[in-house]
Order: sequence, then structure tokens, then C-alpha cells
Amino acid sequence: MLTAVLIATTLLPAIFGIAGTRLVPDLALALPVPTGNGRTYTFHLRPGIRYSTGALVKPSDVTHSFQRLFQLGSSGTSYYPAVAGAAACLKAPRSCDLSQGIVADDRAGTVTFHLTRPDPDFLYKLTLAYADVLPASTPGRQARTPLPATGPYMITRYVPGRELLLVRNPRFREWSAAAQPTGNPGSPRASKSSFTPSPEPKIAKRSSAALSSDLTSP
Repeated sequence: MLTAVLIATTLLPAIFGIAGTRLVPDLALALPVPTGNGRTYTFHLRPGIRYSTGALVKPSDVTHSFQRLFQLGSSGTSYYPAVAGAAACLKAPRSCDLSQGIVADDRAGTVTFHLTRPDPDFLYKLTLAYADVLPASTPGRQARTPLPATGPYMITRYVPGRELLLVRNPRFREWSAAAQPTGNPGSPRASKSSFTPSPEPKIAKRSSAALSSDLTSP
């Protein structure tokens, strides 16, 4: 994973299917207990986590990242219609404002999601790549250059249809053994990794299009 989420899923040994996964905190310190009749989730962010640029990860980045999702017209918005303000963002993506639905407090280190209705799958939806957290300074348009990473690797070179080069993120540290367990392919063991798109035309075309649309972002 190049960019982290608030919570992640991890596999349980020798258990297959959905029963073999469990939610674990990632950028968040702990899994929240929903309040307000299942419509409010408050996360406390881990302090001191930095992007590959050196900037600190802040709660306000979470609000911006979800607003950007709507501004891009991402298909991922279909997972978060219950967030307060999402309906208005779908109607007017460019002026999307989720500050009432995703309330960030940078001083307290918290971010609170307010839903218009209970969503029993909400925490699982936050584990998707659509919920990747990016700096609040990230423009609300498709990226053509690699975006800041919080994971163990970052993109340094991307040639559409030819090569994707990942190198170690020097700012990364394992903040959660559960989210980055021993043996996880995401563990920063190698210093560099290069990928060549699939020779299968259809697969290569889809992979190239996905990366070209917005590098490391939903």
C-alpha cells in the first residue's frame, strides 16, 4: 500500500473467506464505537505519522481527501452516500464541502464522521483505497505525477504501459504491527521494486488507465 487509510483489514491465518479478515486500526489509534444511534464515528489519529514529503498527517487531510473523491467524480463516492453533505457534493462536485459531515480537529487530533443514516458496513468501507488519506494541499483534480505516500513505498517513475518503479519511503515507520504484519508484502524489506504491466492487452490497458487517471489515489 502506498497511502494509508484510517483502518485496514488483516488476514487471520488458516481462516478463509470474509471470516478470515478483521478490522484493525491503521492511521487511527483504535477502532471507534459508533454513537448517535450508529450515525457518528470519532477517530483519534496516531501522532507523528508523516507523508513521504515530510509533512505530518492531520485530521483535516481526511476531510479534504473525501471532498477530493467527490470533486474527481470517482466511482468510490457510491460507498459514502450516508456521509452528511454527500448528496450535495454529488450534485455539485466542484464545490463539494464535507466539513459538517467529516469534522476535523487538528489540535485534538480527531476526525468525526456524521452520517445521515446508520451504515453497518461503514467501517469496512473505510478500508477501501477510495478512503486513502492525502495532504489537504492535494489539488482536486486528477494527478499526473506521483502523490505523497504514507506507506512503505512511493512511486518515483511511471511510464504508461511500460514501467512502474517503487522505492522505499524514507519517512515510513511501522506504526501498527496489525495493519502491517510480519510477512505482509507491504513490509519494507526491499529498497526498490519495479513492475512491468501485463502483456495481456486488456489487462495492461486497464492497469495503465487506472494509474494514468490519478497516481496512487482513488
